[in-house]
Amino acid sequence: MITPRHHHASAVVDDTLIYVVGGRQGFLCDPYIMISAVEAYAPASDTWYTITDMPNPRGGLSATGIDGKLYIFGGEIPGIFEEVEEYDPDLDSWTELTTMLTPRHGTAAAIVGDTVYIIGGSYCEGMCTDNSNQGFVLGECTDTDFDGYGDTDDPANSCPSDNCPDIYNPDQLDTDEDGVGDICDKCPFDYNPGGEDTDADGIQDACDNCLEHYNPSQEDSNGNDVGDLCDYLCGDADGLQPVNILDIVYLINFKYKSGPAPDPLESVDVNHDLLVNILDIVYLINYKYKSGPELECIV
Repeated sequence: MITPRHHHASAVVDDTLIYVVGGRQGFLCDPYIMISAVEAYAPASDTWYTITDMPNPRGGLSATGIDGKLYIFGGEIPGIFEEVEEYDPDLDSWTELTTMLTPRHGTAAAIVGDTVYIIGGSYCEGMCTDNSNQGFVLGECTDTDFDGYGDTDDPANSCPSDNCPDIYNPDQLDTDEDGVGDICDKCPFDYNPGGEDTDADGIQDACDNCLEHYNPSQEDSNGNDVGDLCDYLCGDADGLQPVNILDIVYLINFKYKSGPAPDPLESVDVNHDLLVNILDIVYLINYKYKSGPELECIV
């Protein structure tokens, strides 16, 4: 090689040249000299060529060639590099691309389909082993939260879609597998792909303990998984349980004597017609004293 080095990376570009990039000189306790030199070897002619230096000298990087261009990833000294850079032989120029999700050195780079997988390595200078395996995809990628997954509203993206495009979540964890990442799923343990919220209280229907009422606090005094606003005995107008003559009196006072309202009001809609009126009073009397039909509140 033109420049002696170790901890460099190499990659084949266009099946004609083997590029050798970066690395360092020095051993053990010697001061390291970091290398930015890039050289290309042509096996057909047994010839070495000098190429434009890479922007950031470093060692321990990885490299690969795709579609006639050279790509380099990570590295170390000084510190740990997150840079991803592209060299275009036709333009003889370098371009910085989206940085790595986990800065590392000592990685391997492997191409599968249209993705370069950056595997393993170390997250500190020297040896702090890392088992990360993260994919880098060429092409357009609008990624608002910079976690390596593209915004779902950009049809031009060639990178994987983000299940939570506004919040950084490179693990893309989705416990209930509803397509919404846990970090922005208001109901992360219950499958709720539509995110419906009937009562507009910020708690999605799949895990709302009281769907019929606005109850953002989800208060559940007795711990029975039914929110207090929905946890009532049908016909118990005074809230004292059980249902008896006092509830009939309470409802009469409410309707005709300006008495206090039952809480919740649904507890006295005993005929389930979505109205509270004289018919509910009659229904209650029939139920208690005439063997009438069962009470039918919305619960």
